[in-house]
Amino acid sequence: MLPVWKDEFVIRSYDIDCKNQLRISNLCSYFQEIAGHHADHLELGFHHIRRQGLVWVLARIEIQFKKLPRWGDSITIETWPSGNERLYYRREFVVKHHEKEMIRASSFWLLINMYTHRPKILPLPEEIEKQNAGKYATVVMSEDIPSVCEGEKVVIPVRYNDLDFNFHVNNIRYVAWITDMISVDYFINHIPEFLRIDFKHEVKAGESVEIINKNTENTFVFEGKIRGNNAICFRALMRFCESH
Repeated sequence: MLPVWKDEFVIRSYDIDCKNQLRISNLCSYFQEIAGHHADHLELGFHHIRRQGLVWVLARIEIQFKKLPRWGDSITIETWPSGNERLYYRREFVVKHHEKEMIRASSFWLLINMYTHRPKILPLPEEIEKQNAGKYATVVMSEDIPSVCEGEKVVIPVRYNDLDFNFHVNNIRYVAWITDMISVDYFINHIPEFLRIDFKHEVKAGESVEIINKNTENTFVFEGKIRGNNAICFRALMRFCESH
């Protein structure tokens, strides 16, 4: 079994934003795709664990940007599991273009029983754990994302394009929601440096999410709550620098 998995992607016209760069939500789609490929290879993929009544749930992702790929670029993404932190499985990502690093990311996943909703631990192959031990793509942010009490608000009803096969909002849609709250002019004049999202509560078909956003010194902090019960479904922090 391969300790590190590698896939190539070509940035298509439907992947890019108004700056001709890879849309950040589409980047997260690539991460989700390649993570699934490696999990299948390790016999821990969707079909393997589904037979045991289990499902993978993304709990947190942190992304560090140097540069975003552009339309037509051929990129390589490497991913590997780097071990467990309590109940969380940690998985790393590195994005390269012509062997130059562009993006690094670390993600944290839970393996959840579909019926009891309780987390479960299945051991990784011993040789994979040994080879990847301590091999991290990023040094993750230690402090929690702060709560947001006031700021710009939007209410987003959950619709067809938001849902995955579990009838829950796919994690990629949260990235689209928060980046849509930042103005086009801001994106034109700034470059993303860092993104972290903590996924705290599932959101289902028929529900609506109220998102509050506060911006201070090129740092945007977001908090999403489910309308009706006020359950916090996610918190996110995104940091930019000015274009030169």
